[in-house]
Amino acid sequence: MSEKRQLGSILLESGRITQADVDRVLEHQRTNGGFFGQALIALEIVTRDEIDWALASQFDLPYIFPNAETVDRDAAMLVAADWALAHLAVPIVRTDDTITVVVADPMQRQAFDDLRSRTGFEVELALASPTRIRELIRALYGDTEQPDEEDRTPVSLIEFFGTALDQQPDALGVSVRGPVAWAWYERDTVRRRPLNEGWEDALSEIVRPSPGEQLDSSVEGIVSWTATLNRSGSFMPVDAQALIGAGGIEYLFRPLTAGAASRALSRSMALPTGIVAELRLLARSGKAVVALVSKDPELARAVLPYLPSLVRQEVVRAVHICAERDSMPRVYTIHPVPDDEMFDSLESYRFDALTVDLSATEYPVGQILQAAPMSFAYLREADWMRRLPELGIKWILSADRDERGGIGWELRAANA
Repeated sequence: MSEKRQLGSILLESGRITQADVDRVLEHQRTNGGFFGQALIALEIVTRDEIDWALASQFDLPYIFPNAETVDRDAAMLVAADWALAHLAVPIVRTDDTITVVVADPMQRQAFDDLRSRTGFEVELALASPTRIRELIRALYGDTEQPDEEDRTPVSLIEFFGTALDQQPDALGVSVRGPVAWAWYERDTVRRRPLNEGWEDALSEIVRPSPGEQLDSSVEGIVSWTATLNRSGSFMPVDAQALIGAGGIEYLFRPLTAGAASRALSRSMALPTGIVAELRLLARSGKAVVALVSKDPELARAVLPYLPSLVRQEVVRAVHICAERDSMPRVYTIHPVPDDEMFDSLESYRFDALTVDLSATEYPVGQILQAAPMSFAYLREADWMRRLPELGIKWILSADRDERGGIGWELRAANA
């Protein structure tokens, strides 16, 4: 007996559906495709919870309501957040030789075989709804640390660069978005602070030759020169670069002795808190490479440049890379040509995130997307789904207008 008939039989025997409901579902599948359970939900014959209960009966699994407070966290940490999200599965109990994994889909045999091989534990399954598992993942793997408010206090460029150079950084720089600027440096992790007024004069004093002597701000692109940083009479040689785009500039200084916008966005764009939490989890694991898809290309391109700020909900060092020279308020944008040498330099700027609206057949989109821990791409090709593996894209974010004129969002694994 097929899996679909088994599921239907369980619901029929329980009296939850009738034969007439089954006939409606089969007609719906002939027209729209999909699974039996999905059709039942689409036709509003049963709820998602009722389907999950039937699946548990079908596979002879316990149906549970997982709670983060009762989960064995050592068991949960056997998998990373991105694995848990991709498979909607979390280990919740560990014994001497067995782990119990709560899942939304018990048919992912390859994933559970890999987990068994990797951990050395036998795997037993329990079933829960996708919504409850997502909530569990966010609770178990989420970042509970509060932002350091002191880090948002503006400082002088001279003070910040002095602190940065004491740490012997791999790189340091200044990010400019319109009238707003903040400095950053990298030493194991990226640290940054907003800058006081007068930072431009201070930068000209510290960096020789100064950026003003090297740049024509009306010309977009990358400019490189050899410079020195003047610190209290001591001079440090650096490789200096400036990446000039519409709406801003990125200054990057790499010591030759080194070892190697606004939160007030339109409410109509706001991402659900669950998706925000999941994207942050993926970014922390360095694996948030996401394709943005929509039935409305204009909507996708309007939303795309703002996704990093929507996710981070704070000042974010992000760059939007696109071919068209559209004006987007408070978005740092660069417009490359296909053979632009800038692509090889992107990773060294240590952006928090980037967004890409380019043709994957004309530009090295796969390379670009790996240059930041969080990246979003709107792919123009009709066969974009086939291209996801070669571009390293593992997640799909859907954005479409809902009945009220807002945006409905959905995040799913690309292989789901």
